[in-house]
Amino acid sequence: MLVDVTVATGACAGEGEDNDIEPDLVTIAQEGDSITVIELGYPKDTQVWHGAVDGATVTFGGVREEDQGMTTASFTMVVDFAAGTMTGVETWTWEGPGGSCPESESKVTASLPKP
Repeated sequence: MLVDVTVATGACAGEGEDNDIEPDLVTIAQEGDSITVIELGYPKDTQVWHGAVDGATVTFGGVREEDQGMTTASFTMVVDFAAGTMTGVETWTWEGPGGSCPESESKVTASLPKP
């Protein structure tokens, strides 16, 4: 699936949009209620997230190195199979040299692959 951050708010609002010039390619593997989300090539290496599925709601998150600091992110997404989309919110914080980005949020949209 292709994922794109469309709007970011919070202390570092511009960071979400600046870092996502091109949509990210993400795969999700499901086993029961558990999921593994793989973001290919983020930003230089593959990022692996873990989460869960509850009906049409997918939640996942984790910590990743970013811009010489650490980002803690949590995603809550709703799948619409009929529309071929997944939409939701990423809440995130960043801590690193020279500052931090507390309590930030990004709107996220994803297009699902066509069967």
